[in-house]
Amino acid sequence: MLLLGVLLATPAAAGPPVGQLSVFGPDDLRTWNRPLWMEEMPSEPPLSLTEQELSGGAVGESEEEHEGEDDRQAPRPVLKPYAPGDPVSVGQPNQGYLVDGVAIEADAHTLVRPGRNFGTLETVNAIRGAIAAVNRKFPEGTHPLVVADLSREHGGRFPPHKSHQSGRDVDLGYYHTDGPPQRLARVWPQTLDAARTWALVEGLLADDQVQYMFIDYRLQAKLYAYARDEAGVSQEKLDAWFSYPQAQVKRGAPIRHLKGHADHIHVRFWSPQAVANFEGYVAHYGEAVLQPVPTHYTVRKGDSLNKIAKKFRLNIKQLKGWNRMRGNALKPGQKLVVGFRRPPLPRTR
Repeated sequence: MLLLGVLLATPAAAGPPVGQLSVFGPDDLRTWNRPLWMEEMPSEPPLSLTEQELSGGAVGESEEEHEGEDDRQAPRPVLKPYAPGDPVSVGQPNQGYLVDGVAIEADAHTLVRPGRNFGTLETVNAIRGAIAAVNRKFPEGTHPLVVADLSREHGGRFPPHKSHQSGRDVDLGYYHTDGPPQRLARVWPQTLDAARTWALVEGLLADDQVQYMFIDYRLQAKLYAYARDEAGVSQEKLDAWFSYPQAQVKRGAPIRHLKGHADHIHVRFWSPQAVANFEGYVAHYGEAVLQPVPTHYTVRKGDSLNKIAKKFRLNIKQLKGWNRMRGNALKPGQKLVVGFRRPPLPRTR
């Protein structure tokens, strides 16, 4: 029976953990890879007051606010023509869907959640390549990485996420020094395995496939120090990749802070081939094949279901059904589906 040894270390260890072996085996893999309906895993659990203070970030800040805000350019690889069956990323990550997505499967180095594990081929290959790079560098004592939510099989709305709709997003766990996590788990600077986590991050950044990734600011500090002092990364690359130490979100830097990312790294990929496949997909099948995507309204102070329903010429039952609401309570900042429309064209830059 295959057993994976996971090394435990004291929090002060700067390099790969050295210490006592803790067994992690196939039974643990089976526990994680249970069917989706057996257990819902919140991707971003509520933070305590202490953790909120440690995580920082503006109140109400969200992944949506980073859409299209930076001046980084998507890579321009040589693209091949669309062929039926190729993955297609339709629309935007927060308002789109996925066609012929590719599943990332569980193995000795990877824990996944079935039903939540679909992405573009570029997304899946980038994740696989980065995990492989970690295990090549640290062949002994590396626990399986938690690969949590990508997109559903056909993309689209994926509560509680606002993005993760078009196969270009993934939530990855961190490598821990205090035992192998079986799900996304809060990590502190003292329990972050900086060596392996940096190898993962560096592997993701290697081929310019990442648009941006969210890493808690205090965890960035430890990764930055490891990359500079232990991994020998040049100051030029550090300045180009990290928001730390200049700012929590530095324009043009792919590594950014966002509140709620102390238990996982949210990664957004460019996926230029899957985005470009949209035009070929429509040309091959016709515009009738396009699925409508929801349009949203942000609740304001003084709004009511009746007022919003009248504004968008809906009835209250329809409005509540689209938003899976049981009661009538609303709160400012809440987003409601108020209709559907043709998906927006992807940005090809």
